[in-house]
Amino acid sequence: MINRDRDEELMRVAVDLSRQSRAEDDGRIHPMVGAVIARPNGEIISTGFRGQHTPGNHAEQEALIGINEDLVAGAVVYSTLEPCTRRGNQTPCCLRLIDGGVSEIVIGILDPNPYIRGRGWWKFEEHKIKVRNFTEQFVKDIREMNRDFINHQLGPGLMFTSIQPEGSNAIAVSENHRARRETLELRRGKVSVIGSYRVRPSPGDISMFVRFSRTYYPQAPIDWGFDHDNSLWRCPSVTLGWAGMDDSSDYEIIVARLSEDLKVATRHYSTVNRVMRDRHKRDGIWIGIEMDHEPPGFERLAPLTLRVKK
Repeated sequence: MINRDRDEELMRVAVDLSRQSRAEDDGRIHPMVGAVIARPNGEIISTGFRGQHTPGNHAEQEALIGINEDLVAGAVVYSTLEPCTRRGNQTPCCLRLIDGGVSEIVIGILDPNPYIRGRGWWKFEEHKIKVRNFTEQFVKDIREMNRDFINHQLGPGLMFTSIQPEGSNAIAVSENHRARRETLELRRGKVSVIGSYRVRPSPGDISMFVRFSRTYYPQAPIDWGFDHDNSLWRCPSVTLGWAGMDDSSDYEIIVARLSEDLKVATRHYSTVNRVMRDRHKRDGIWIGIEMDHEPPGFERLAPLTLRVKK
């Protein structure tokens, strides 16, 4: 059993190793990860960091290189990032450690990728391998050095918080609405949409749309400086339905990140819409873009399903 002081020393070694990580030159943001493999008495068997010997190699993978299997069996592994459970054509680090017969895994932070996070932890527990976290002081260091990677994986963290119909009080958007367990019902007309963000996006990078069936209608630009202190954004003028449209529950308000091609198309449609409204002197005309529900280059960041009535 590793005593507390030695336990924290090994955590520190893993954190210090992670600072030496070498990212592969592929244009992506990669994590800084360090790993230590130790005997149950605290003696270090091997260490590694991302890209130590081979570009793209994970820290645990590097630490396992050249070690006899009998040394890995029963070992305690310290890894600053949750060992991976998916790895393309290579064996995931999680399975390498399980197959090696390690007895315990100490994890700095879980993988920030929402599709991977926690899966490694569960895999270890399923195989009766003890899992626990680094202490708080080290977790803070790991998060700080991996801030860009974490932000890239989690994205801007956009969320709808309220909708205010023109001339009415604001309506709170609940977690049940966001999770589609309940559908928000609104009358046709203009509304102001307010939401929050975790990381403030760059202006022009993200757009607001109303989707009706297979048609997407570009809305007014999002104001990211609406309430910087409370991390709130606002789209001040969103059109829900217009003259001649039937009542429908097949509506969504969508905040999306667009490819450059779709940005050009959106600007074109917005210009056509503005010209048509100016020419006909009315707001009941809206030009939309017909697309599939998951069009290429259209990344949904925050969709909200609505029921719109007259």
